[in-house]
Amino acid sequence: LENSNPQCFFENENAAIFLYISSIFGVLKVDIGTKIWYTGGNNPFLLRQFRDFKRAFDFASDHIIITDPKGVIVYANKAAERITGYTIQEMLGKRPSLWGGRMSQDFYRAFWKKIKSGKIFAGEITNKRKNGEVYDVELHVTPVKDAHGKIRFFVGIERDISEHKRMNRSKTEFVSLVSHQLQSPLVVMKWYLEMLLSERPKRLRPSQKKYLLELQAATFRMKSLVNSLLDVSRLDMGVVFQDVSLIDPADILKSVVQSRNVEIMKKKIRL
Repeated sequence: LENSNPQCFFENENAAIFLYISSIFGVLKVDIGTKIWYTGGNNPFLLRQFRDFKRAFDFASDHIIITDPKGVIVYANKAAERITGYTIQEMLGKRPSLWGGRMSQDFYRAFWKKIKSGKIFAGEITNKRKNGEVYDVELHVTPVKDAHGKIRFFVGIERDISEHKRMNRSKTEFVSLVSHQLQSPLVVMKWYLEMLLSERPKRLRPSQKKYLLELQAATFRMKSLVNSLLDVSRLDMGVVFQDVSLIDPADILKSVVQSRNVEIMKKKIRL
């Protein structure tokens, strides 16, 4: 492969495609401009390296396909078969729209424009298995070019993230539920504190009033924390509410100091 006129002999075009891939990832030291012939193999060492590389693709946990520049599938691994539900024989010669095609036309126009310009695509899309089940994947498509800059094929890698997204939704729903449940006792605490401070202020000793005010401030902080948790759950669910207002940093600092007053006194910290 390192002589002045490098040539490789393989039995079929798929083998040549894997040779190109192996050169891209550095598994084999192959000039991308090497002439490829499909008339038969005459290099046992090279074939052994090639078989090892192909086996890594075949048994990878992620769905991997290779298409020609027109998007026709020339290779699919076992994970693609397992995830989509289509056999490798059913995929070969077809396009990825066999299990895809669920995104908008604008999405696919932008997708093809990007990868045909030689850029890598990365993003999340929705697909449909052979049995009709819809699932989400993280998709990466890499164009592979020859020595002259011409795109020879595309390598597509898909990772099924349906379970991961389902768990995230469950976590978000749990946070939202807990936050709503916490609001009820906080409202009751707030109401009783306000009643004690407003209806019987003269009956309270200064120390009692001070403790009640600190408890009231802690209740407000807890309510703010619960609201923040609700905001996070809304963000995860794609529902965003903005409440923009002016704040005084001095008030925030005073609130922080008050909330840590007991520790400050114990450690005799002077602020």
